Amino acid sequence: MNLKIAHEPVIILLTVLLTACGSGGAPEPASSVTPVNVGNSGCIDRSMAVGIEGGGLRRLLGSITSIGSDGTLVIGCQRILAANAVVVVDGMPGTLADLQIGQVVEILGSVDPESGNLEADRVTTAAAPGPHGRYVGTVTIGGIDYFGDAMLTVDGALRLYVGGPYDNGGQLELSKPENSAQLVANLQRQGNDASGSGVVIGQGCAAAEPIRFCNETAAGEISVVVDQQILQGEIRVSTSTGEETWLVDLWAWDNYYVLSAELQYVAGQYQEQLAEFNEDANTIITIDADGRLFFQSAPWSCTANGTLTPHLDGRFNVYDVELTLESCAGAYAYLNGTYEGLATTTASSYWNYDSLLRVWLSERAATAPTAVTVLGFPIYPP
Repeated sequence: MNLKIAHEPVIILLTVLLTACGSGGAPEPASSVTPVNVGNSGCIDRSMAVGIEGGGLRRLLGSITSIGSDGTLVIGCQRILAANAVVVVDGMPGTLADLQIGQVVEILGSVDPESGNLEADRVTTAAAPGPHGRYVGTVTIGGIDYFGDAMLTVDGALRLYVGGPYDNGGQLELSKPENSAQLVANLQRQGNDASGSGVVIGQGCAAAEPIRFCNETAAGEISVVVDQQILQGEIRVSTSTGEETWLVDLWAWDNYYVLSAELQYVAGQYQEQLAEFNEDANTIITIDADGRLFFQSAPWSCTANGTLTPHLDGRFNVYDVELTLESCAGAYAYLNGTYEGLATTTASSYWNYDSLLRVWLSERAATAPTAVTVLGFPIYPP
């Protein structure tokens, strides 16, 4: 299926469970779940709950379709009781009277089990999208389409993960590819044109036949067109053996990107699937309420300690990550070092409403840097 379809994902109701941490159990696969009672007959509800149905705080993003004099809002099909909610408009304190029909807002609250209505604790107007965001699609190298997953921040930081062959089918790459790489760059924008330079770093370098960028970090010159729907253009990659051109064709996954970033939204436990040190998917990543990150990976003894903090003012769903990997043994000893990067939460496919953890990391200030890309499935309490 081709993703080149115009869409307005912020108009679709999005419900995300915030209390996704627990002490055990296997990762929940992406699947449809029972939607919340909308209290609005005749309306087709396209919202979905994630995690423990009916439990914990809920976050919702969508366009206001009705504003009642009693403080009731309707977003999509969901009736919101907002009379007692704190209202934030464009980052400043406001009131319900400042809201307008058609405005996109983020709701934080809990569901009344009897009525099915969402009782809002906070109503915040969503940040306006721009020529930045989260993009997924293909990176074509030597005539082969590979999976590409990028984050471009407001201030121009770019992380691009390039994985295995990809059919542009609208889903993330959920298993470890034979080879992968990460582009770390900074872009400057003039309107919708963006350009800059960075480096391509090989991943999975302990493999029997590692990708060529494990032996030599390559320079990359980026020239793309970017807006709130696309990131398209080329990367000219230079190595000691010559220059090659990568064609980038990525499309926005902005329904989660336009959510705000707060530590409570990423706190929990995740089962890692993608990083090279995690051969048997037995690495559990823990993020606490203060953003402290920890994991230990057997059998290679890698231990990680780090922190997540909202990027800039937290208006978009991006986190800065700092992490130290140590005690990695054997073929994975090259991973020991201090890393920095970006993180976000993500659905596993373009149509799902589950909430996975994506992290792009590269070694800081190293003459021969390494890179790690993480994908974690949330572990819910039994």
